Amino acid sequence: MKRLLCIGISILLISACSKGAHEAQQPDALHPSPVKEEQAARPTFKDKTDPSWNSYSIALPTAAIILSELSKASQSDGALTIKSAVGNRAFMSTSRYSVEGSKKLIVRPLDESMITEKVLPDPAQLPVSDPQAVWTAPFIITAGPYLCTNAVILATSEPAIVILEPETLVPIKSFPISHLIISFTKFNPETYELYAIHGDLSTGTYRFGDTETVQSDTVQLLVGPEENALRKMQDKTGKLLSSSTPIQFGRTQIFPVVSAVETTAANLFRIAVEEDGPYRIYLDGLGNIPFLLILFDKDGESIFSNIEYAVEKVMEYPLEKSKVYYLVVSLFAGNTEGQNTAKGPVQLVIRKK
Repeated sequence: MKRLLCIGISILLISACSKGAHEAQQPDALHPSPVKEEQAARPTFKDKTDPSWNSYSIALPTAAIILSELSKASQSDGALTIKSAVGNRAFMSTSRYSVEGSKKLIVRPLDESMITEKVLPDPAQLPVSDPQAVWTAPFIITAGPYLCTNAVILATSEPAIVILEPETLVPIKSFPISHLIISFTKFNPETYELYAIHGDLSTGTYRFGDTETVQSDTVQLLVGPEENALRKMQDKTGKLLSSSTPIQFGRTQIFPVVSAVETTAANLFRIAVEEDGPYRIYLDGLGNIPFLLILFDKDGESIFSNIEYAVEKVMEYPLEKSKVYYLVVSLFAGNTEGQNTAKGPVQLVIRKK
């Protein structure tokens, strides 16, 4: 009996201890257990854009560009804030885009390890890593960059507005324009309008669009010679080719963006150079087949040809960087496709002497 009593007391003590331990583990309603405070996530520039950083969270239509407005301004105009493109910067997401030197755009990743506060700092205060991509322009960069989610916008001294892919800086399109842009002033993401200052201190509004037909007509209007000048070029070309039918040029090509020569038709190239000086103009890949070169000024006046005084394979002439020239390239009537034409592509070459 005494042994049974001891066993019962032991069982009661064990139950009491277990209950006490369980209750000790339960939080007191009056004294709740402390909750661990979650560490706040560090802010990041990822996927962020801001007009103050020259970046916009829109996809830019890149099929067309139209000079929708052109006006004259004076140097006293407060809107004329002009600065060199060299040193210009733009920031989008975790990348910095900067014009370095006169012809290079470089994108570098931002180093966000320096961010310690809850509010994002000015991205220009952050260090950057090694270059992610570099684009070397064929002409001097004169304005930009402005950034959209699908495009980097720049202007060059060709003159042209150039669109690059943001991550790789691979060129998407180059839109030759009639005026040299020396500065961008603003961009309207709602209307896709870019505002710029030209070298003659006029101001232009360029509207981007998504219709190839509009782009084709508009760019051809800006790039090609005026109607009267074009007529003079066609008449002069027909005369030197001794053509019985009127000469018609196709689309005006921009050299050096396009250098391929069509051997079955008369070609018209728009030429601009970066430096003053004598240049050699000739065709590569044509062999001994005779061809015609005629250099015109922008008004359609003939400057020089390779056949008027002597048949020359190479034409030499001093070109000026401030001027636009047009060059006609054509084979003669007897040299059509399949009849004594060169094997392989024919290229126009314009090289400083």
